Amino acid sequence: MNVLALHDYFERTAALPFEFGRLDCVRFAVEALHEGFGRDYRADLMYHDRRSAVARLRAADGLRDAIGASLGRELRPEELEPGDLAWFDWEPATIGLVLDDYVAVKAGRTIHRVHPSAILFGWRT
Repeated sequence: MNVLALHDYFERTAALPFEFGRLDCVRFAVEALHEGFGRDYRADLMYHDRRSAVARLRAADGLRDAIGASLGRELRPEELEPGDLAWFDWEPATIGLVLDDYVAVKAGRTIHRVHPSAILFGWRT
């Protein structure tokens, strides 16, 4: 994990508002994954605005299926490792990046540190 690059990304995005299709939970997690771990799923999971996000989610039968189509089978919380993506039943964000002792989730104008016990399932990246 490139801690400095990840920290820089968090610094750049922390105060920016959550905006569906531009800086939402998926875009945040996928960009953080790329910055901090060098894993690039941007072509599979990214979109450029609200309209393209909605179109992509409709085509894939929802967010869960869209991520599953790119990353494969869902894993139990205890199987996840740093650099994996996690799913929450938590509003307004549902996707986060698993780190050593928390999950980074973009919501509002901040990045939340969510305890791993809130994870319902996730995907290996």
